[in-house]
Amino acid sequence: LFIVAAAEGLTVLSATCSHLGCLVNYHRSKKEFICPCHGGRYDLAGSNIAGPPPAPLTRFPAKIENSMVMVGIKV
Repeated sequence: LFIVAAAEGLTVLSATCSHLGCLVNYHRSKKEFICPCHGGRYDLAGSNIAGPPPAPLTRFPAKIENSMVMVGIKV
């Protein structure tokens, strides 16, 4: 998971590329998530902006409770 903090709140994104399931990496200088397998790129909101990914990164509901980030994940 990646937790992106912005003025409007937290966004929690899956680290799994929507193309073939590889794990994406965050590149600080580009402010993008990049998949090392086939070059898929995502912006900080998780939207796919380049490469073969057919969909954005999965977003998870989250909230801050008792100074902890609580993330909703179905198992």
